[in-house]
Order: sequence, then structure tokens, then C-alpha cells
Amino acid sequence: MSFQVHGKDLLGRIGTINTKSGAFATPHMFPVLDPHHRILGKEFFDRVGIHAVMTNAYLLKRGRQGLDPVDVHETLDYPSTVATDSGAYQILEYGHVGVTPEEIIAYQEKINTDIGVILDFPTGFKSNPSRARWTVDETVRRADQALEVITRKDILWVGPVQGGVHLNEVERSARLMAKRDFDIYALGSPTELMETQRYDLLVDMIIAAKNALPKGKPFHLFGAGHPVLFPFLVALGCDLFDSAACSLCTCGPLSDPGRDAPSRRYGRVRMSVPSLR
Repeated sequence: MSFQVHGKDLLGRIGTINTKSGAFATPHMFPVLDPHHRILGKEFFDRVGIHAVMTNAYLLKRGRQGLDPVDVHETLDYPSTVATDSGAYQILEYGHVGVTPEEIIAYQEKINTDIGVILDFPTGFKSNPSRARWTVDETVRRADQALEVITRKDILWVGPVQGGVHLNEVERSARLMAKRDFDIYALGSPTELMETQRYDLLVDMIIAAKNALPKGKPFHLFGAGHPVLFPFLVALGCDLFDSAACSLCTCGPLSDPGRDAPSRRYGRVRMSVPSLR
């Protein structure tokens, strides 16, 4: 992987990430696609200038039980960069997933993802300090497990930072993850803060994580899909974001909303995609 920085302002930067399926510019927002219901295709993403998308490897695996793994680019009909999530958001929502950290690593390798995420353990918004500390330690333990079983070095692997609203745990998590050589680092558990508009806490979490992570690696803020925040998040040094809005805000069933899920609380909006010509 190569991450070139072409320009900086405040803590923000303009750069390029190269993967085995192509290059894309940062800052970048990954549209999160439902792996079982293709709504938007490559033609649309090319037209609007999006050169990397994201889907959920756990949901893909769960929906194809008993079937051989298929290249995720073929599944999505999308030849450019595809990132896959591991099922951690489903742990946050439901408490568990039916897959081990080692199994989801192997599955992401088999489906030929370009950017893969280890199966971390999200802290969540309401965790007390002792629970937050446990989630940090568990995520580090899973990171070590993942690094032992990863065989595909052509895939970019993401190391998530946890700790929730407990800033000392966020900083400790970032320091521990920084000692492990991941291609990209990410901050987990912001979704509930965004739903409740606690942007002040989100800013503190980002700063706590960024201060302890390697400066030369891309930084992904999981589930940050609200465009009103993008300028501020970029200024704070976030290079990557993801949003399931393209699936949530279209008519079509969802097998699971993914990391950002405002539809659970506020309902789903039906809308058509306007022509950009």
C-alpha cells in the first residue's frame, strides 16, 4: 500500500491511497453497499467520481452459507477498490456474531477484498470505564490474533481504535494499536454520538486517537456519514468515512443497515437518485 499526501491544511490532508484494484483520492467517503441487494452500480459511481466502495463481509458470509466464497468485485459488479467490514457493528447492535476473528479474516482473503477490517469489539456509547477498558484489551487481543493468521499482504488491513467516550481508553487503545503494523487505522463507536449529536465528544475522541497514531497512515472514522460534519472531520485529520445512506435512502430491502443506522430510530426515506448531467 502507498499513501501519498499531496497537500495539508490544519490537520486535514489531500492524498491518494493505492490498492491492488486501483487508486482513489482522500478525503474519501465509502458508500456502504448491501451485498445482497445491488441498488447502485459502477456507472453511477463513475459518474459521481467515487472510486472505492464498502460492504459487509460478515453479512455476505452469513447470506451465502453453504456456498463457496466469490470475489466481492464480482458480487457487487464493481471492479475498483472494495473495502469490507467484519461484523463489529453487529456485535455492537446484537452482542455477538456467528463468526470468529480468524474466520472473518480468512473469508475476507477468499473474497479478494482490497481493504479488510479485523473483527474488533466495539465499546459503544454507554459502556462504563471497566467495560471500555475490557473492549480495548479485547480488540488488541483480536488484532494480535488477526496479524498471526493474515496471509494476504496485498490486502490493506485496518486496525480499529476503541474506548468510546472514555478518552484515556481511546488514547491507550491508539497507543497499543500503533505498535501493531496496520495499513490503515480507524476509530470505532462514533455512530451513537452522531445520532445524539454529541459532536463535542466525537471531536475529543478523534483528537485522543490521532495524537497517538502514526502520522503517515490513513485514518478512518467509522460510520461518519453525515455531510454537515465532513469539513470539520477533515480539518481534524480524518481521511476516510463510510455511510450506508445510499442503501438506507432508496427503496429496496436491507439485510442489515451496517455501522450507521439512523433508519432504526427515524424511519427509512424513499427517494430517487437525480440525474447529475
